[in-house]
Amino acid sequence: MLYSTKRKWDKLMNINSASSNVSKPVPTKSVTAPSSPTTSKATTAPSTPIDPKKRRFADTPKSAGKPSIRAVSPTGSIRSTRSTRSTVTTVSALHPEGKGYASYAPWDRDAFLNRLSTFRFVDKWSAKPAAVNEVAWARRGWVCIAKNRVRCTTCRNELLVKVESDDEQTEQGRAVVERYQEMVVTEHDESCLWRKRGSDDTIYRLQLSNASVARPAFTARYKSLIKIQNEIPPSLTYPDVVEPAALHYPSDCMESGPVYETAAVLALFGWQNEDPGIPNLVTCSACFRRLGLWLFRKKPETDGQDPGGEASVCRLDLIGEHRDYCPWINAASQGKEAGWKTMLRILQHPPKSMSGAASTYSVASVTSHNSLNMTNAERDAEDDSKLKKLRRLKTMYFGKKKKEARKTDKGKDAQNEKDATQNAA
Repeated sequence: MLYSTKRKWDKLMNINSASSNVSKPVPTKSVTAPSSPTTSKATTAPSTPIDPKKRRFADTPKSAGKPSIRAVSPTGSIRSTRSTRSTVTTVSALHPEGKGYASYAPWDRDAFLNRLSTFRFVDKWSAKPAAVNEVAWARRGWVCIAKNRVRCTTCRNELLVKVESDDEQTEQGRAVVERYQEMVVTEHDESCLWRKRGSDDTIYRLQLSNASVARPAFTARYKSLIKIQNEIPPSLTYPDVVEPAALHYPSDCMESGPVYETAAVLALFGWQNEDPGIPNLVTCSACFRRLGLWLFRKKPETDGQDPGGEASVCRLDLIGEHRDYCPWINAASQGKEAGWKTMLRILQHPPKSMSGAASTYSVASVTSHNSLNMTNAERDAEDDSKLKKLRRLKTMYFGKKKKEARKTDKGKDAQNEKDATQNAA
């Protein structure tokens, strides 16, 4: 028999033996019990001793405190309201989208982008120096919850970041920036995992090293922009090295007809239309920049007499509209070179599975947005320009050295034959 069972049995036998020796009590006047169930239960419940284990947990105080909030003034002083309690939460509890990501997963790129997306609102986060920008905070598990205020997704400590992008111009401002750079790590709790290790630099890089992954992603961006091709402004600003007519586009881009130059160039620089509810809006999935295309188009005519107003912005700068830290334009964030340069190099070479005829069609089928309204002379001039580009492209693949080498070899053979004839004579 177990010891606990034997103990209960002995206790029961002792109670029975004690009740048999007690004499019958004299009847007395009954007392009415209170009507409250809680009071009644308290008067009739036996006073049994509390188990030592239960007493230990019952005596534990339930402390509650607010998360830590710290602020650094320009003078370098710190105010703190740190609490002794540290709770664990997930990113899904901090975002209205409700995406379920682990509170500590430094290797998860989706979770990193989810934290970075909380800094995209201009009314909550202002521009900061590169050392303490939103990427630095997101790599260490911080999310933006209020005006320049961040919170850790694991230990829930909060920090008020009082520094601006122009503070690095003074010596005192640079000292504050260095202080915040340390606090990105030190403001976590001692037991917080984000304090020990954050996401590495490769977490923010675009997946462009493999052409089999980069080409389908380009196709998806291009197809999303084809739906709003009439809203894309014709005036785009991008480097001269980009020649849309000389690129080898994926075959899926030509399913609905010729490739449109403006949509292809937007997709080349990482822009896409992912919100079907707002057709004239393009976004970047890396830096979460949002552009309203109506700002770059001329205002329509209100009546037959009013010719309409000018556009709010003259030209759409495909590089300048990205955020400074975006890997599409920032070589440091991407690793070796900017993302658009890698994507351009991929499109300049035909895929291995594409034949020569398909490659030629992909280059010759590029159509500008306003080519349908061209005259015959303008169309002939555009064809001549494309022919020159094709010749330059052919020279890039075959090179001039081979042709010059062939001419040199023919010249040497002719000279040798001439020398041999003179020697024979």
